[in-house]
Amino acid sequence: MFAKITQARIQELESLQRQKADLQERIQAKKDEMTKIRDGMESEGTAMLMCLNPWTWRSTACRRKCWR
Repeated sequence: MFAKITQARIQELESLQRQKADLQERIQAKKDEMTKIRDGMESEGTAMLMCLNPWTWRSTACRRKCWR
């Protein structure tokens, strides 16, 4: 009985680890996408508009680029 419970917990943990890895990949993909968009905006001279969005302004990289 104890072995079944332990095995079930191990499987649950492995499943959660796979979900975490998947989410981390998706987050990194979104970050890469935003970086690509921001770099494109900078080349067009519109990066300052990103700072109007409080979520992007909180990012240190955005503040560094927009307020130098």
